[in-house]
Amino acid sequence: MRFLILTFFLWSAASLLAEPGQSTHIVVVHPPMFRSALEPWIQYRSAQGYTIHLLETRPETGEKEILQAIREQATENPLRAVLLVGDAYSPNPKMETLPSPRVPARVIGEFGEEQEIASDSLYGDWDGDGLPEITVGRFSVQSVNELDAIIRKTIRYENQNPGAWLRRINLVGGVGGFSPILDSSIESAARYILSRMIPPEYEITLTQADIQSPYCPAPNHFRNHTIARLNEGPLFWVYMGHGNRRTLDSVLWPGQPNRTFPIFEEGDVQYVSCDKGLPIAIFLACYTGMLDAAGDCLAEELHRRENGPVAVFAASRTAMPYGMSMLGIELIEEVFRPRPAGEPLLLGDVIHTAKRKSIEPPKVQNIGQERPVREMVESLAKVLDPTRDRLEEQRRDHIHLFHLFGDPLLRLPMPLEAKLEAPETARPNTAVTVRCILPDSEKTATGKRRAIVEIALPKSRNTASTPKNRVFSLTEESVREFNTLYAQANRRVISQVLVEVSQQEFSVEIPIPNLSRAETGDYDLRVYYETANSFGLGSRTITVR
Repeated sequence: MRFLILTFFLWSAASLLAEPGQSTHIVVVHPPMFRSALEPWIQYRSAQGYTIHLLETRPETGEKEILQAIREQATENPLRAVLLVGDAYSPNPKMETLPSPRVPARVIGEFGEEQEIASDSLYGDWDGDGLPEITVGRFSVQSVNELDAIIRKTIRYENQNPGAWLRRINLVGGVGGFSPILDSSIESAARYILSRMIPPEYEITLTQADIQSPYCPAPNHFRNHTIARLNEGPLFWVYMGHGNRRTLDSVLWPGQPNRTFPIFEEGDVQYVSCDKGLPIAIFLACYTGMLDAAGDCLAEELHRRENGPVAVFAASRTAMPYGMSMLGIELIEEVFRPRPAGEPLLLGDVIHTAKRKSIEPPKVQNIGQERPVREMVESLAKVLDPTRDRLEEQRRDHIHLFHLFGDPLLRLPMPLEAKLEAPETARPNTAVTVRCILPDSEKTATGKRRAIVEIALPKSRNTASTPKNRVFSLTEESVREFNTLYAQANRRVISQVLVEVSQQEFSVEIPIPNLSRAETGDYDLRVYYETANSFGLGSRTITVR
């Protein structure tokens, strides 16, 4: 008996946005209850030039039948992505679900309870080699109302007006707790990656669960800051640390046995309401994407909120520092690498490329050449990782561990390039003239345009330091001291000018504060501009001495 009903919708709309030379065929797998609710998404994507193939399941349809039907489609049409619509598990026996296939764990099974990984990525594996050829995304919903909310915010994300949130990345770091040496190495590697790989024109905040770090707010307020950083609606919100199915780690309170403060606890999803942009949330943590659990995981809960993240990337089982680092490095590389103006960037393509590249052996540089970030992390892992002799297997586990809760066709907002001309050096307590040149596409732009020109401390330099042997107490004075230093540590801009722009080129004078000798050095001179439907970024180095 045939378990799968194949229904095809070939929409002959003009290819308005689909990229030349790229496949436009998309498979959507769904139970019958979601067919009508999918209509707005189908119309929206088909208007962009995509061909939607609907695979409608029956109650008895299993993962093997789904995979076989997807492979049959792939032989007839080269596929771009697969979208699953429905939960992988429901305690309600009447609820039709789309199971997540399981693959044996190569390495991570030694560190967690499960010996198998729930992995939607297998639905993108056409040739049976265990590696996906395309990205698989999932709208993990149990009701039509939940699906309606996800579709609305997906479409809203691609059509919202630009804002300064598009250049912001908010990071939340948990407690390592592996060993002092490993924790220190992980932190050093993370700082190196962020300072070297994320372009200087992007603004980064850090909230770190370590009371000896200037980036740690008052521990009893930490949870509030975690939620606030998410609600700011940055381009990306990233958590790095220990996680569970519905919670994140806690902040330790040294000197107070068994006393901790939560980073994010069960039930906190109700407080998530992003008021600017809709971020993409990334959990470099264990279990936060455990989609096959008896109850919902954190990724599912966040993605279903209409004013929550537009997409979530999270792991379904135990995840390890090395494997997450390698995957994270490739994600950063793929998001921020230079591209031709106007080239669309799909979230699914970013994830697929990052996963495939993460399993490639790191390239070894010749003597005298700068070591790539991946080679540096690989060298640390060969000394410190408990599976140092099985690193390739660990990388393969992480391809299957991490799931996209969201639309693989989601178009990421891509900045245009703005150029800056300014003196290479300047003196404190003076002003410099900066000439900004916007892209040629802005020559004929009409309507209101504004720009922000600023000088900021590079990510490689600290803005604040922690007092020696700092301790925390629940007094007003201690809470205020922690929160004040936390705000100062994340305040990297030393001078800023807002400009109303009427032409493609404009000049502005920006003052340089009266810096002390210790504060002089290299700074990032950067610009952000926005119009009604586009935005751009640019930066260069200026030395203050």
